[in-house]
Formats: sequence, C-alpha cells, structure tokens
Amino acid sequence: TSRNPLLREMYDRYLTDEKNIPKSIMESFHWVCNKDKYTTTGPDYPGRYEDMGQTCDMTAIPNAVSKHHTSFIVRKKSPYRGVLEYKMSEMNSNGVFSAIFQRNLKKKEQQPDEFTSVSLDQVTVIFVVLLAGIISSLIVLLLEIIMFYYVNT
Repeated sequence: TSRNPLLREMYDRYLTDEKNIPKSIMESFHWVCNKDKYTTTGPDYPGRYEDMGQTCDMTAIPNAVSKHHTSFIVRKKSPYRGVLEYKMSEMNSNGVFSAIFQRNLKKKEQQPDEFTSVSLDQVTVIFVVLLAGIISSLIVLLLEIIMFYYVNT
C-alpha cells in the first residue's frame, strides 16, 4: 500500500473489503456493472467496448491516458531472461523501437532563413577594426623593411 495519505485513505475506504482483484478486463467490466463505486482501466484500443460483452452502459473518459515507463528486472540465471532478450531483439529488428522513438521524438520546427538588410551604422565597428588591423600590419611591414636595410648596410 502507498505511503501517500490520500491514496491510503482511498485504499482503506474502497479496497480493503475486496479480497481479490479482477483477473481479466472482461471481469473488471463485469464488476463495473455490478458493484457500486467501481471503475476500471484497460488498454486503449479501438472497439474495446463493443466486443467485451458488458451488461450495462459504460462511458469512457476521453483523453484520460496515463503513460508509464516499464522495465524488466530479472535475476541473472532467470529462465525468463532468454525469452525477454529474444523478444526485445525481435522488436528491435522489426523496427518497433525505432517507430516508437520517431513517434515520440519532438520535432523541431524548421524556420526558413530570413535575410535582413544591414545598415552602415551596424557594421562601422567591424570596418574600424579591420582598418586598424590593415594599418598596423602596414606599419609592421614598413618597420621590417627599414630594419632589413639597416642591418644589411
């Protein structure tokens, strides 16, 4: 049971008298029809209510979906390990994992490159730095030429 007080209260109020839980979705639908204050969850697939043979009117709550990450933890020598590894590799080779990854990958919106005009005021600093570099390199070149003639004469 949960340590959360609200979940604990709900468990104590609604579930403590239940000695067992439904063993199938069909049985849980039967409980919804025959027991007060009972609800159920199940896999969301098209046509799930038509073929279940329920005996009362049920209402699905739209968009009431809960996503869960699941992992398998098994002992190193577990007999289930080989089956799980086989199924996982089969799903990987069939492209199931890549399809799930692509479906859940957040697609980045591509915006076209927009060209904007630039005024002379915006690039004046760049031109000043470029001009200062050219002038300083010419001064260094002139000093090298003078030093070359001074040393060689």
